[in-house]
Amino acid sequence: MFISELCIENFRCFGQGGNKLVMPLQLGLNTLVGENDAGKTAIIDAIRMLLGTRDQESFRLSIDDFHYSNSKEQSKSLSISVTFLGLTLPEQVSFAEYLTYQPENIENPVILKVTLQAVLRNDKVRTTIFSGIPTSSHGLREIDIETRDKLRSTYLRPLRDAEKEMDAGKSSRISKILKRQSAIDEGESILDISAVSEDKFGEVVEKLGVVGIARLVNQLLEDHPAVNSTTNNLNVNFLKPLQMLGDNLQANLGIGPNADDEMLKRQMLEKIGIALDNVGGKRGLGSNNLLYIACEMLLLSESKDELALLIIEEPEAHLHPQRQLKLIQYLQDKVDKYKEEHEVNLQVILSTHSPTLASKLPIKCMTMVHKGKVLPLSMSSSTEGDFTFLERFIDATKSNLFFCRGLMIVEGDAENLLLPSIAKILDFDFTENGVSIVNVGHTGLSRYANVFSGTSEYPNPGIKVACLHDLDLIPYKAARELKLDSVKNNSELSDLWDNLKLSLDIGIEDVDFESLNSLLPKNVISFFEQDPFDTDKVLNANRDYQGDFVKGFYSGPWTLEYSLAFHGLGKEVTIAACLAKAEPSARYDPSKHEQIVSVAEDYYEYLNRTYSESEVLAGKVYELFLSSVNVSTHIANEHAGLVLSGKASKAAAGQHLGQLLEMMDQKLESDGYAQSDRIEHWKNLLPIAVVDAIEHVIPSMFSETESE
Repeated sequence: MFISELCIENFRCFGQGGNKLVMPLQLGLNTLVGENDAGKTAIIDAIRMLLGTRDQESFRLSIDDFHYSNSKEQSKSLSISVTFLGLTLPEQVSFAEYLTYQPENIENPVILKVTLQAVLRNDKVRTTIFSGIPTSSHGLREIDIETRDKLRSTYLRPLRDAEKEMDAGKSSRISKILKRQSAIDEGESILDISAVSEDKFGEVVEKLGVVGIARLVNQLLEDHPAVNSTTNNLNVNFLKPLQMLGDNLQANLGIGPNADDEMLKRQMLEKIGIALDNVGGKRGLGSNNLLYIACEMLLLSESKDELALLIIEEPEAHLHPQRQLKLIQYLQDKVDKYKEEHEVNLQVILSTHSPTLASKLPIKCMTMVHKGKVLPLSMSSSTEGDFTFLERFIDATKSNLFFCRGLMIVEGDAENLLLPSIAKILDFDFTENGVSIVNVGHTGLSRYANVFSGTSEYPNPGIKVACLHDLDLIPYKAARELKLDSVKNNSELSDLWDNLKLSLDIGIEDVDFESLNSLLPKNVISFFEQDPFDTDKVLNANRDYQGDFVKGFYSGPWTLEYSLAFHGLGKEVTIAACLAKAEPSARYDPSKHEQIVSVAEDYYEYLNRTYSESEVLAGKVYELFLSSVNVSTHIANEHAGLVLSGKASKAAAGQHLGQLLEMMDQKLESDGYAQSDRIEHWKNLLPIAVVDAIEHVIPSMFSETESE
């Protein structure tokens, strides 16, 4: 059986009515992702409080667990419930008196619903755990302790001290595992030493001190069938699959297996502990964590009559990225094979802050938690094709989109490097506001965005997404000046465009735009305000995004670099491009930064004198990225040779431009300009789409919620 739905009301950050949590879960792997204090730990703690854990940890509701509304009024009651589906016949027998029958539900006629209800009276918490549905004919029934023990989950806490967790003690993991071995009771309970006193063995025993006896006991334990088989099973079937080549981790079972003499004296006959061997030096936290996880999985596999539910908070704790990937591969393999090997279904619920893990998890197993609300990605409007596409291309860099308050999706490295600086000069710092920026290249922006679209049942919980596109429509005059292949040597088009421009200049309104646009390539526009076909091309370029939270923004009229130059940052883009062109030179030296800037300023002044029309001037600035422009042929600057003739790198230019804009803003501030005046200054120089996209993704002020 497995949990199909979790409902939480008035517990910590989850309220009631429309603010209560109703979260679907699936068989196999379920992953909670999102920023800190979103509600992930509250979800896991709710399940732990309802079902309990196998480590018998005392974990009870407190007064602080009752939800506070915005008015600071604390709720006096709360409830946590789970619905189990897929009960096998043995499970139905085991929980027979607590089941609810739904004859109308052909697929799942038998369910087990378990609910914790708590009330707060006189500063005391009173809790009841029962089964059933209030409206069901079977009514409600309080669950006895013996049955509740069968529902306990296996829980791995965050920032765990694996060595401490595996220490010898009353509830040590290895003692629980050994107790489940049928062979543990084999052999004589009492050894009559006198019967073997004349034997050499007896002579040796008589000479042993306490430490020696401990070491002898460890040797005997090592040869004991139950201990030996458990050690081999743990090392071969559970610890080895978690390792990478060269790890060579081996567990030793015994009484303080790595202890010194003094420690052996204290631990003798107390308990059996477990530790990694120390060959090559003492093992670190990460390696001990793997052993701890392996022990938990072994213990879980031995618990055949209990719930196969594994809850892990931050499985990445103490593990480097490659081991994190190995762990996820291991968990997925266990989920796939568990039913075949153990005749029950395994369900795993984990929370993570690791982009590395998130990049390798199936997207449909993820649930984003944000401000006390959830967005199960399996419930999004994305298609199977979208999921396949995203799982193919999401890497550890892109996967930070699962942990954001706002998301900016861009088409290239230049935008990725430049937009955080533009946001900063607009007083919208991405880092401070928890906004992730993800570069997905030139395709698939809508696929990434649709994951956040939500549905009527599970709407977007408030994560704003902006997809910043290049409009990719080239003004004809810029295309002609740059001699782009699509319009070059097309005299008919050139003549018609010139005639129409002349007609418009002298005030003739009835002009033949249709003929012009029949000759214009699909990605070229006339750039006449009166041309209705330009509007059609812009609308056709736009993509539809669903809902108010996910929107597309189109930086026009061409690429971002062209658009920035066109709207007022032509000189700055020229400087950034020339700096980028200078970098590959063997003579490049950061100390010559100012000389290169002077070359760029001279070149821009030349362009500004030569090309009066803004679309053409912007095109000539953008030409620095399109072709090998030798600026030294146009200006007389002794340092012009520092700027190579090769094409400027957009990524390098984006980085330089971002730094330049931030420096310019700091200069304005030092000159006494108020922040509001500086923001207005930049808005007048930036493309409207860029400003709107940045303003869209900045989250509004968060309402106060309980922390995780």
